[in-house]
Amino acid sequence: QKYDYIFKSADTNNINGKKSLILNVVDKDVVNKYTSKLPSIKSVYPSTLLTNRLVPKEEQNYVLVDSSDNLTITVVVNNKVQDIHTFRIGMNQILKDFSTVLGSYHKAYDACKQINVFSEGENENNRELEAHLEPLLQEVLKNVEGYVEKYRRDIDKVILTGDGIIFTNIDILFTEFLDQKCEILK
Repeated sequence: QKYDYIFKSADTNNINGKKSLILNVVDKDVVNKYTSKLPSIKSVYPSTLLTNRLVPKEEQNYVLVDSSDNLTITVVVNNKVQDIHTFRIGMNQILKDFSTVLGSYHKAYDACKQINVFSEGENENNRELEAHLEPLLQEVLKNVEGYVEKYRRDIDKVILTGDGIIFTNIDILFTEFLDQKCEILK
């Protein structure tokens, strides 16, 4: 059986003086093989994290926030990956919670597109869905804030990508919360 895997190491040491490493793999057996041989690997990142292909070359100093199934934060300074971390929260959990309330994944995804995460005054959001979303969104924001604060003097912006960008005004919420320019990757 043929396996494909890619190693990507940060170009420089992160703020803690250590290199971050990404191991992208397509089969769980391969993950187990490498993590057993290299016990210092903290986590394994999804193969969809292809920073060099996602972000335009003219962007050189940023925090990339990929809010797909799991939240992945990648810090890039001078076009070099400085730090990478994946958290066990993200759209997977939100869609799972919404599906429980609404009865299907499709309805959950459609509901996400209707939720305005930054509005002044009253909004028309489903209160039950908001109750599920708010603590997860707060956790995402706090995790991103930690990296933005750590690298604030080195970055120009936060770039949002992944399924989490489907929420209305998600870029405004991040901008206001982080006090940092944020934009959605197009």
